[in-house]
Amino acid sequence: MIIAIDGPAGAGKSTVTSVLAKELRFFRLDTGAIYRTVAYAAHRANLSASDPRIEPFVKALALTLRDGEVHLDGAPVGDLIRTPEMGPMASKYSASPYVRGALLVVQRNAVMGQDFIVDGRDIGTVVFPDAPVKIFLTASVDARAKRRW
Repeated sequence: MIIAIDGPAGAGKSTVTSVLAKELRFFRLDTGAIYRTVAYAAHRANLSASDPRIEPFVKALALTLRDGEVHLDGAPVGDLIRTPEMGPMASKYSASPYVRGALLVVQRNAVMGQDFIVDGRDIGTVVFPDAPVKIFLTASVDARAKRRW
């Protein structure tokens, strides 16, 4: 079963997803961590989000998910992708149709045959359009700004 949680930045998607995954004993797919990992790897390789070489680069990345954590080349990325610079950088890469297309397959393969709660951009419309449960989480502009701050 897939539960898809979508909504604007700062609405609390990650928090809700974490709590629900624990309560329901589902696995959690943090798509933000995947995009942050791509941004981290592409930045190291000096590839911009608009570079046409980004799509084959992303497709060739050795991205795996173990116990809900993203691994790059077999090693967990952990705090390397949680720096203040990585958030805005991940946003730039996630806007690239090349990156989004390449990661579509990664995200779909990651949840095969298991119960997952997944949060992220376009998660219920593009990535998992057939998810039996879709939640669009919202919050006021003030609440979102406070959460982001």
